[in-house]
Amino acid sequence: MNNSNLVSIVLITYNSASYVIETLESIAGQTYKDIELIISDDCSSDHTVTLCKSWLEEHKERFFNAEIVTTEVNSGIPGNCNRGIKRAQGAWIKLIAGDDILLPTAIEDNFEFTKGKDIKILFSKIQLFKMVGDEQVNLSVKPSNHHLLLSKGLTAKKLYHTLLHADLISFTPSVFFNASIFTEIGFFDERYRLMEDYPFWLKATKNGIMLHFMDKLTVLYRIHDQSVFGGAKNEKIVSKAYLRNENFRRDNVYPNYSTFGLLNAKYIYGVNNLLKNLNANSFNRKVHLFLVRYTNPFYWINAVGEKIFGIKNMKLKRGV
Repeated sequence: MNNSNLVSIVLITYNSASYVIETLESIAGQTYKDIELIISDDCSSDHTVTLCKSWLEEHKERFFNAEIVTTEVNSGIPGNCNRGIKRAQGAWIKLIAGDDILLPTAIEDNFEFTKGKDIKILFSKIQLFKMVGDEQVNLSVKPSNHHLLLSKGLTAKKLYHTLLHADLISFTPSVFFNASIFTEIGFFDERYRLMEDYPFWLKATKNGIMLHFMDKLTVLYRIHDQSVFGGAKNEKIVSKAYLRNENFRRDNVYPNYSTFGLLNAKYIYGVNNLLKNLNANSFNRKVHLFLVRYTNPFYWINAVGEKIFGIKNMKLKRGV
């Protein structure tokens, strides 16, 4: 078989017993045939690994290669992704979490879209959903039709500058990689155990690698209490992930900021930290917007600088 046609699906699991069989069935049901399956488990304490081994015994003939990679010590999301990627043999890599679902043509759609194009990182649309009893309830689709990645004339440098201001990629589950990118710029940063995606997008765009987008729905993203988007009724207005990732921003993002940009970022972080216990209802969202924007002096200074004086990227240091 020509390995340029081989797609390695790296299934990332951690205590995924409740949902992983449904994810595995969606992988086996792909219309694309040349697939390798690597299951990378991060020291699950439930019976995820046992379930996966049993499932593979029945379905291993479906794949070019199928195996499980385990560890005796929990290493976090980036480490778990890296273990699976390093075992993969395919020219293309599709990451999928053990509670999400690939639509039947997901791999075929991604592979066909990349033909004849210089693509290293490709995103597509995801459908958020939750289960209410036995019924699947579809929620929003991400990204929206006006997302930055759909802009014409976009460059990697422009993306890098925008991502320095905020992580705008809320549809990471759709990502499809050319395996060569990991040789070119390295793997996920394992220093930040609960965050693999944002550091990688910054590293890629800083190195001139474009983030591409395919306008097709490829992944169903499950909402439950342990998911990134959250499923609890008492969802907070400020995500725990934002507050948790301040160390990453301090080490990797803030050094690129001007004094003005740093003061603005610290102001917003202070407001978010102050409001972190508020529930995400309509009134609290309005309070949050009012404080981070309309009472933010740095927001108005930046607006005046851009609209009246034409100053671009006031928040970043010159030369970044």
